[in-house]
Amino acid sequence: MNRVSPTFECRLGYPYRRERRSNGTGAIHALVVQNPMAMGEIGVETAALVLRGGTAEKLIDTGVQVVTANNMDEPAIHDLLSPPLSDWLP
Repeated sequence: MNRVSPTFECRLGYPYRRERRSNGTGAIHALVVQNPMAMGEIGVETAALVLRGGTAEKLIDTGVQVVTANNMDEPAIHDLLSPPLSDWLP
C-alpha cells in the first residue's frame, strides 16, 4: 500500500524563482511546470485557425514538465523556470 507522508507538500503555480531557490535545498522534491511560451504560441495558432473558419480542439494539451533537483539546471528546464523573455520581447 502506498502512503503519502504527513509532511508531503505540493506547491503549484507562480512564482517559480522562489520555488527554484528552495528546490535546490531539498525543501521541495519536484515541481510541475508549464511552458508559457508554448501556451502562447499554441493559443495564437488556434485563434488564427478559428478565424480562418477552422475548428479548434475542445482540449489542447500544452504539456507539462516535472522539475527536480536533478534536472533543474538543464538548459531546457532552466528556460521554463526563467523564460528568456528578451528573446521574445522588444
